[in-house]
Amino acid sequence: MEENLAAERDRLAPFLATTTVLMEAVKRGAGREAAHSAIKAHAMAVVKEIRAGTARSTDLLARLSRDARIGLSAEELDAAVQLDVALSGAALAQVDAFMAEVEVLTRRIPESGDFRPDEIL
Repeated sequence: MEENLAAERDRLAPFLATTTVLMEAVKRGAGREAAHSAIKAHAMAVVKEIRAGTARSTDLLARLSRDARIGLSAEELDAAVQLDVALSGAALAQVDAFMAEVEVLTRRIPESGDFRPDEIL
C-alpha cells in the first residue's frame, strides 16, 4: 500500500507543486498573472494528454521549463517540487495515520479493499 501512495504522490507532485512554482517564478521576476496563466494552460493541456495516453505528469515540468513566462529552468523547477515536498509539514504524518486507520478498517471489512475510486486527473 505504501508503494501505491508513493507512486500516486510522485504522479501528482508536479501538479501539487504549481503554487510553489508560481511563487518561485514571481521571485525571479515573472509576472504573477502571466505565470499563473502559463501554469494553468500547461497543466490543463498535460491532463488532457495524460487522459489520451500521450503524456505523463512529469511532462508538466518539462513544458514549464520551456515557457519564457515562467523563467525557470528544468533544474529550478525540480528544486521547486522538492521545496514543495519539504513544505508539506505534517501532511505525510497525517497520511500515515490515516493509512493506519484504513488498514484496521480493511481488516475488519475485507470487501472494502475492493473499492476503486475514479481518477482524479
